[in-house]
Amino acid sequence: MNINFEFRNIEQKQFFYSKYRNSCFSSGFGSGKTYVGCQKQFFMQCTYPGYISLFARQTYKDLKSTTMKTYLKICPEDFIEKHSEIEGITVLKNGSRNY
Repeated sequence: MNINFEFRNIEQKQFFYSKYRNSCFSSGFGSGKTYVGCQKQFFMQCTYPGYISLFARQTYKDLKSTTMKTYLKICPEDFIEKHSEIEGITVLKNGSRNY
């Protein structure tokens, strides 16, 4: 699979390619934190079948309206085996999951 992500700024690119186990991308409103975080998770899920991710926000409303909406824009629909807002899970066809 060929994934060609474009980055809005150098900080997004640095975060995406960071090789540290734990990395942080902290910046102001509208800087692309959610988008690059979703890009990175999707990349990891495609690279490592069975990869498990947890997306969290302060409120469910914010999670649904921003983070999951962004992730579902990045992830092609034909990669998704199951998506349930009720259960709070997205399962990709390679066994990777988002909670």
